[in-house]
Amino acid sequence: MIGINGIFIGTMIAYLTTIYTADPIVLYKRIFNKKAEEYYLSCIKSFAAIIIAFVVTNYLCSFITDIGYGGFIFKALISFCIPNVIYMIIYFRTREFRFYYMLMRRSVKPSYRYILRYLKAKIR
Repeated sequence: MIGINGIFIGTMIAYLTTIYTADPIVLYKRIFNKKAEEYYLSCIKSFAAIIIAFVVTNYLCSFITDIGYGGFIFKALISFCIPNVIYMIIYFRTREFRFYYMLMRRSVKPSYRYILRYLKAKIR
């Protein structure tokens, strides 16, 4: 009777009732031996970070009245930089942030050395 819309509605209901509610409880309780509240608190923290980044970015972009290429580029820079700075402020003390920071440092360092070696060879 509802057709394809019924499939989408049923899928959303299934996700909301099982994947986002029951699965974390079972996973955290039986595998991680932790309370599921940690998972839900991290979800709330992530959601709050997204909302804060959206509000601040939207607020700053509202001051740009130029509708040309310059305004677009400036809004794009704000939209790229501000959320990343906000996420870094919120997450920089977490273990996950340190892990990804070290991964990035290890991958950038060799390419940085290669570029320096290349530039030194060009100067000589």
